[in-house]
Amino acid sequence: MKILVTNGAYKHTLALVRALGAAGHSVGVIGHHWAAVSFFSKYCSRRHVIKTDEKGLFVDKLLEILQKEHYDILLPVGLPTVVWIAERADEIRQFAHLPLADVDKIRLFEDKKATYDLALTLSIPTPLTFFPKDRSDADICAAKLTPPIVVKHCKKSGADYLKYAQTKEEAVQFFEAMTAKNTEGSNILFQEYLSGGGGGFFGLYENGIFKQGFAHKRIREFPVSGGSSSCAESIDNETLTHYGRKILESVDWHGVAMVEFKMDGNGQPRLLEVNPKLWGSFDLSVAAGVPFAEKWVKLAMNEPIEAHQNYKTGVRFSWLADGDLKNGLETGNFWKILRGPIFEKNTTANLIWSDPIASLFLILRNLRV
Repeated sequence: MKILVTNGAYKHTLALVRALGAAGHSVGVIGHHWAAVSFFSKYCSRRHVIKTDEKGLFVDKLLEILQKEHYDILLPVGLPTVVWIAERADEIRQFAHLPLADVDKIRLFEDKKATYDLALTLSIPTPLTFFPKDRSDADICAAKLTPPIVVKHCKKSGADYLKYAQTKEEAVQFFEAMTAKNTEGSNILFQEYLSGGGGGFFGLYENGIFKQGFAHKRIREFPVSGGSSSCAESIDNETLTHYGRKILESVDWHGVAMVEFKMDGNGQPRLLEVNPKLWGSFDLSVAAGVPFAEKWVKLAMNEPIEAHQNYKTGVRFSWLADGDLKNGLETGNFWKILRGPIFEKNTTANLIWSDPIASLFLILRNLRV
């Protein structure tokens, strides 16, 4: 099968390219620049650079590639790209199969407030959360929470839109700073900080029908104060899986998605958000033996998919060059973290020497940062 994937600079795109290539597919990759790490994988058969973040122009150029190169399947990875492609799915499906949910469902989960409201209707536990309308309301909302207070934008991501306020006054300051950058109203939430570990449910669905599931817990993250997983472990958590499936099945989800949780003081999962796309820790599901890539291809081609949730638990994945070694430098556990993929049978990393150029590029990229 000839498959095109987007967002070649992401580590989980590299994991997807490797999984598809190892299965014998011809994989083309789209990147915003020549230095996208997936371009350097031995499994990347064709490289396409689209140098724009303007959605209309991006999709126009994508359509040109699909028409010219005759790909069978398009698999979008990053969230903005997923939204842009979903908005013009009918045009794209004239040239390639696209296993993607309707754009309205994607936008629902893109909006943290809409996701929070849906979770309440489904009786899925969430952290205590407020949505201040203005500065005076922000003062009132902050007073109802005990610091540290999580301050997030409801529709945007990145370091500028996720802050941990150590005082109520600082929470209001973050609110004002985020609101000043936004032209669509406040769209900011204040949330209680949960000290428990993070966890996630990952699912693949066919028009609301469960086809594959997986769950993990975070072991380490970077930045240490709160960031992406730098090490995670496959688990079997019935409660977390139940809530993850419940919210995805409530909207008849189609395609892949991740439901993110944080554990409360009693070790029970509370829903943070739903990511309507491929997840950043995709490497771990591959290491645990979950055939997401294979099933995603079958979903695209409308082929029968057997539903199951069997995988190896206790498998750890360390993204050494994507935050884990930096975590070690900050916490003093550098050598312990480095030893994991070398000496521990249950721990692997995305520095795969059977794909040496991409692995070397990962190292060089993160030395530069």
